Amino acid sequence: MNKSNKPDILVSTELNLAIAVEIHETYSNGKDMMVMRQVEFFAIIQKSTVQFQPRGLHVMLLRLSKNLKIGNTGEILLFFKNTSKLKVKGVIRDMS
Repeated sequence: MNKSNKPDILVSTELNLAIAVEIHETYSNGKDMMVMRQVEFFAIIQKSTVQFQPRGLHVMLLRLSKNLKIGNTGEILLFFKNTSKLKVKGVIRDMS
């Protein structure tokens, strides 16, 4: 949630459960298929809320530091251009 009067930019993430973490978005490739791609940053306009969710904007965990199970939690650090960093708690969930 960006409560400020200025846009902010999510530039990177860190998570204690994975060696690498990327910001991904899901989009239509124009051929009736949804695909994912990494985004280098994500702008959040002023006075707005962005929701991370499966099959949308999400955090992709790469090279896990341990085997994860449904219900495991971890602290995700979100780094922004203007507001420094934000620590949030993430929960491993089934996508169904």
